[in-house]
Amino acid sequence: MKKLKESGFKQKYFSHKLPMRQQLFNIITFSGSVVSFVALCISFFVQLNVVTIVEQLIATIFCIVCFFVGNIQNCNEMVTVVLCLTVSCIFFPAIYFASGGITGGMLIWFLFGLVYEFMLLNRRQFIIIFPISCLVILSTIVISYYNPQYVKHFDTQLSMYTDNVQSLFLVAIALGLLLQFQFGVYIREQKELEKRSKELEEAIAEIRKVERDRQKFLADVSNEIRSPLNVMLGMNEMVRRESKNQTIIDYSTRVNTSGNMVLSLLNDIIDFNKIESKTYDSIPESYYLVDMLNSIYEVVIDRTDQKGLELIMDIDENLPEQLFGDEVSVRKIIINLITSAIRYTESGKIFLKIRQEAQGDNLCAMEISIRDTGTGMTQEEVDELYEIVQKSSIYGGHMIDQTGLELDISQSLLKLLGSNMEISSVYGEGSVFSFHLEQKIIDSTPIGQFEPEEIAYDSGVEEITFRAPGARVLVVDDNTLNHDVLKLLLQNFRVKVTTVSSGEGCLEIVKGHKYHIIFMDCVMRDMDGFETLQRLKLQAENLSQDAKIIAMTTGTENKQDEELFAAGFCDKLEKPISGHDLERMLRKHLSKQLIKERDLSKTEQKFSVRKKGSGWITPERLLQDYHVNVNHGMIYFAGMRTQYYEILQEVANSIPSQIEQLRTLVASPDDYAVHIHGIKANAKTIGANFLYLITKEHEQKANEGDTEYLKTHIDELESEANYVRKGILKFFESR
Repeated sequence: MKKLKESGFKQKYFSHKLPMRQQLFNIITFSGSVVSFVALCISFFVQLNVVTIVEQLIATIFCIVCFFVGNIQNCNEMVTVVLCLTVSCIFFPAIYFASGGITGGMLIWFLFGLVYEFMLLNRRQFIIIFPISCLVILSTIVISYYNPQYVKHFDTQLSMYTDNVQSLFLVAIALGLLLQFQFGVYIREQKELEKRSKELEEAIAEIRKVERDRQKFLADVSNEIRSPLNVMLGMNEMVRRESKNQTIIDYSTRVNTSGNMVLSLLNDIIDFNKIESKTYDSIPESYYLVDMLNSIYEVVIDRTDQKGLELIMDIDENLPEQLFGDEVSVRKIIINLITSAIRYTESGKIFLKIRQEAQGDNLCAMEISIRDTGTGMTQEEVDELYEIVQKSSIYGGHMIDQTGLELDISQSLLKLLGSNMEISSVYGEGSVFSFHLEQKIIDSTPIGQFEPEEIAYDSGVEEITFRAPGARVLVVDDNTLNHDVLKLLLQNFRVKVTTVSSGEGCLEIVKGHKYHIIFMDCVMRDMDGFETLQRLKLQAENLSQDAKIIAMTTGTENKQDEELFAAGFCDKLEKPISGHDLERMLRKHLSKQLIKERDLSKTEQKFSVRKKGSGWITPERLLQDYHVNVNHGMIYFAGMRTQYYEILQEVANSIPSQIEQLRTLVASPDDYAVHIHGIKANAKTIGANFLYLITKEHEQKANEGDTEYLKTHIDELESEANYVRKGILKFFESR
């Protein structure tokens, strides 16, 4: 029972669950009461004077009363102030005069009282009470000095020594208890901090694990969805290539459009996940503004046509031709905003307007806005778009409950680019989504009047431009359906195709076969593409050491191009794989000797070229497929098409002789630089931007005297030059 009571007393007055100041008050007041009682007992036994004993008795009782009263709710601070003032200003001075004055032990008790005030009083209380206590102590000592008759001196020397010694030890014990308490608090808080830190680390680790699992889940789901989607789009492309029935081709075109919309949605989900997990990388690079606008037009024009909407692109003629920035993100933002506008506009028009706000210090400030003629939104709905991701609102007269994914992604990307989305809307008239953007200027030449154009083939696909019957290609993918798609697409080029379903199969087959290109899936079970590539490099029995290894990605592996190239891949091909991308890869990485160009003049393919909306235009859009941008070239001819066409014809006719002469100058870099400079100028003049970049690199290497580079890359230059020439000739034939 006694232990239970003790345990209850300790739990009530000294529990670490009490507030810190309350704990400190209790330990100091309780220890003060105990040492005061012990001092009273010692004074009684050594037979000090009666006045001293009575004063110590009163002080002891007062401390005990304060201890219990101070534990009543909301009385702690008041009791602390009363206790400090009473003890320091009344009891201690009275005992000082009754216990030998300066020769007694009260100076040590004065010290204890001041320490008590330091530890218990808050800042405001301390500023007032501590100076008062110091003044009282000082006054007490001064009075005893000038008026010694007020001091009751000890009767014997033994009493004086006893009083000093007991004061010293009792105060030491009291201060020791305080220090022990503080040390205990420090140890307890340290353990609590370590415990919480450990819990926090575990929680962070769990959150990171959940985030990794979520990213892996999305990557896996994306890969699983893309695989059948790849098969569907690949097979559909074969239908479009081989069918002669226009109705079937129309059906196939719709399947292709829907499949690409699913792919676009899938990419949006992956992008949103990357942005949320802060793994989305903004990659700035130089780009041509007109090319970006044309690519935007190509993506959204079918969607506007399907809803019977008119897309109007109002582009400032003074905008710079070439900029530097994150073109991928900018294009994605604009496409998402246009897509969102299309969704909520039943009839009318969609306007894309880009205005140059300022230009200077190699920076171009633009305002980009997308306006629709839908029914608009109320101000409450506009505010809602700023605050929530998932919205449920009445928009366009219908109840909508969807995620607003395009707007969320666009706003997140804009934040990464240092911008912000602005929304204005008038109910019954339409909405405007706009943002401001700064991009570095690479080439300040004005783009001139922008007129988007679109070309379509009656077969729905581009004609194969070459064959490579001597080429050997290996496909490494653990999805056998992808094997079938790639086989069907590659058979058009007459290449010899071998497929294996694992990294181990790849390592085994290259021991006895030589391949020119290896298409390697990055995500495979057991051994992924990266590990397979590393083992291929180290494997002694490998007849395909010189093969070009191209990574097949889904865009969800969080691998940047730099990582792919650092691992040893020479290029990447993103799923779903299109025949156009596959042709580009083969042309780029197969040697010139393996490529056999086709005579397309004998094919039955016809071109139907249309302008946005209605009406017919010349088939100049065809040139863009052969890396010639007419809008760029027309800048140098002030809009005079006849003169442009004449130069275009001359450039095409001169390409064979120029390339032949270049080959004779490889060993003479100075002469090579002079000659390549002329080809570079011609390329820029006609708008052959990719050829221009290649010739520019060749000119730089020639000026540096790097003949080895010129020897190893002249085939690439010739291939691109011939590709441009083929497009120009095809353009004039179609006219």
